[in-house]
Amino acid sequence: MKFFGGFFLVLFSSFLFSQTENLPLVVRTFVKQDTVLLRWAPTSADIMIKGLQNGYKIERIEGSESFENNPTLQIFSTRSFKENKSEFLNSSDKNVREMVAFVDELATSSSLNTTAKSMSFAVLMLGAGTNKEIAKMLGIYFEDFTAKKSNYIYRISINNSSETSSEIKVNAATLSENQ
Repeated sequence: MKFFGGFFLVLFSSFLFSQTENLPLVVRTFVKQDTVLLRWAPTSADIMIKGLQNGYKIERIEGSESFENNPTLQIFSTRSFKENKSEFLNSSDKNVREMVAFVDELATSSSLNTTAKSMSFAVLMLGAGTNKEIAKMLGIYFEDFTAKKSNYIYRISINNSSETSSEIKVNAATLSENQ
């Protein structure tokens, strides 16, 4: 099953990346019973590293208005890898514990060549697509437990950076398939 999940992720990622030309972050949403799940992927190794170093900001507004001066604006965040590292060193998932040193080196090293970054990016995106804890460790997973049955627009960006996703419309009253 994990193989098919990983294979699907690779195909889905290829499709998304071909459809999003210059977007640095692509987002997928899932609506569960009382939760909106957001998973996203940076489109390059350098953007992923920037996200690991800075964490992400998740903005949500209700309805279909603009983000600017919107009274319904809510801001959530994921922390940088450095801030989350200890949580994942103690994970009950052996795969996650084994990835911590790998991710730490990627987030802190300034001497990695382009090939090493690209290969690390591919491995981590595949891992994040098949393991929720790895996605959380990379900061590319968020569960919005405050969402009600309403229409929302989400936008994700890297903290202290201009890299931003497109605006993602979500109808939280309609459950995603495959519950």
